[in-house]
Amino acid sequence: MANSPDVLVIDDVEDQRELLQTLFTRAGCEVRTASGTAAAEPLLSAKAPDIAVVDLLLRGRDDGWKAMESIRTIAPTAKIVICSVLDPAQFPAADAHLPKPFTAVQVRRVLDQLKPS
Repeated sequence: MANSPDVLVIDDVEDQRELLQTLFTRAGCEVRTASGTAAAEPLLSAKAPDIAVVDLLLRGRDDGWKAMESIRTIAPTAKIVICSVLDPAQFPAADAHLPKPFTAVQVRRVLDQLKPS
């Protein structure tokens, strides 16, 4: 992961995308956002992110599990962070978790957790 990690936020709620973008940007990351899997796929193809933050409960037929499949296929080196209101016991396997509601401290903790040793 670079000194300034590239983060892709996938969340269907605009306020959540903007908050995550702000917090990751303040933590020194380059941030792109997408409202769902279809919007994320071209961004993943254009440049694989270091970290993909995925909301599990996306609207319509979309869901975070589909987004994670796309990330693993298109950008297999990306670290996946689950960001959800669901109980963590319901989270699929991922590199880190960011339960909603989240704080700036939790965002920084996730970044620290994902730094290479």
